[in-house]
Amino acid sequence: GKLFTTSGNLKRHQLVHSGEKPYQCDYCGRSFSDPTSKMRHLETHDTNKEHKCPHCDKKFNQVGNLKAHLKIHIADGPLKCRECGKQFTTSGNLKRHLRIHSGEKPYVCVHCQRQFADPGALQRHVRIHTGEKPCQCLICGKAFTQASSLIAHVRQHTGEKPYVCERCGKRFVQSSQLANHIRHHDNIRPH
Repeated sequence: GKLFTTSGNLKRHQLVHSGEKPYQCDYCGRSFSDPTSKMRHLETHDTNKEHKCPHCDKKFNQVGNLKAHLKIHIADGPLKCRECGKQFTTSGNLKRHLRIHSGEKPYVCVHCQRQFADPGALQRHVRIHTGEKPCQCLICGKAFTQASSLIAHVRQHTGEKPYVCERCGKRFVQSSQLANHIRHHDNIRPH
């Protein structure tokens, strides 16, 4: 029974109930129900990270992301895990993290009954069963189940390698590739 001043506002509101997300990101394929959310998301692709944290080396492309990050520097703030001391910028992120310690997995796949600690992981998993690949490369048309896979794929087209080994300077497309490389450094012992 909600009232709206314009038909445009009503139509935007109806998208919330229909689940329709007609506004798609040109970079990663992620979809949004309204243009404002899409525009806010587009800023996350901006590589000009000009907002630097005064407490550590992290930089952010949005001042809002910097403000959220600054919360982790508040000594013994309310968003600190009592189990391991890790700090979080939102209570939702802390709650999800606590499931690692408790082992709680409240989200269950209806197809195979596999359980997950957070809804995003369940959503990505369900795509294995449905075959849905909502993230499409605008360069070659290849589609992916996850935005992270698309981002790694697009970097193959662009040649971008943002993850750098501090020991030898070698660059990588994905953080997992850098982690494997660092393990290789750790396993090599001089004779």
